[in-house]
Amino acid sequence: MARSEVVIIIDALGYDIARRHLFSPAGLGRAVRVKTVFGFSQAALTTILTGLDPAAHGLWMMYSFGGDEFPFAWLRYLPAFASSDRLWVRKLLNWKLAHIDGISAYYNLYDVPRKVLCHLDLPARKRLFSIDSVKGCRTVIDRAVAGDVPLFIRDYHTREDRAFDELNGALSREKAGYYLLYTAGLDSTMHKYGTDHEETARHLAWYEGRISALLSAYPGIKFTVLGDHGMADVRNHVDIAALIEPLGLKVPVEYIPFYDSTMARFRIKDAVCENKLRGALSKVKAGRFVEAEEMKDLGIRFDDGRFGDLIFIMDEGNIILPSFMGKDPVAAMHGYHPETSSMFSALFANYVLPRDQFELTDVAGFIAPRFNILGETP
Repeated sequence: MARSEVVIIIDALGYDIARRHLFSPAGLGRAVRVKTVFGFSQAALTTILTGLDPAAHGLWMMYSFGGDEFPFAWLRYLPAFASSDRLWVRKLLNWKLAHIDGISAYYNLYDVPRKVLCHLDLPARKRLFSIDSVKGCRTVIDRAVAGDVPLFIRDYHTREDRAFDELNGALSREKAGYYLLYTAGLDSTMHKYGTDHEETARHLAWYEGRISALLSAYPGIKFTVLGDHGMADVRNHVDIAALIEPLGLKVPVEYIPFYDSTMARFRIKDAVCENKLRGALSKVKAGRFVEAEEMKDLGIRFDDGRFGDLIFIMDEGNIILPSFMGKDPVAAMHGYHPETSSMFSALFANYVLPRDQFELTDVAGFIAPRFNILGETP
């Protein structure tokens, strides 16, 4: 029977960050470099679990552009004064999504204005770290269930110190055969303080101590520790909306915008509108358009344009502010082009890896249940 396996995913554990802070849990080999996917954590984590790029698994961004039948469409019938930042509107939204639409996946309403929100959809419907979470795709969790491998899973719903305590307890009792822990604590710390701050160093040292202790206590278990993407310090803010609004384009008649922290996405209704948007954004020297052929190469090409017909990506260290993610600046951000050095994630293992650099789509092969170092999955 294959030995037990532990997979620890630390959100934003970047290769450059790990090396800079000398992050190296005792018992693990040196860090290998993993090229992430274009997008944010939802895209990267789903790729880790499925081995597929976003165009194949379908969960590229938290919000896609929807239509009349999607979960926010009813908002257009509320009175004009009922903005999406009103507490009662948010409570009603959350109740409907949970009890009517059956959505248990992570989402956040952030500062998405109502006139845009009512034209959006949430592609993820189930909690990612659960069974059958990605429609039409098998995750490593599904593979464990199919192979009757007992599971132990902890994600962001459990405070990370408690999650590590419970992982240790489960290992001591030999409760499962496959142990998966995901934590977003480091991501939050770096958004607040930056990549070189002492709080970031402290957080990494805490992880190192906890992981080293587990490796020492359970030497016969296969361990994989990895990040989903890296992080870059923010140097500059660009107000993209201020460049677009003077064009006088109408939502939703001519276009629908979505302003993420590092990316502007647009559903385009006519060619004239697209030309105006391109003209306005061509003035931004800190970013560029991602054209159709590059989308295909990056694994984010959707022929139906569900995530946007026109995509503008910011250069490393620049963010869109204000954006639908918020009006306050952050110290560090991810979601830049995956070729950017700071976006590569780190992977550590206590078994032999065949190379020192991988694509994120390779990772599922290493963390699949009952996987052994010869690359065979019984």
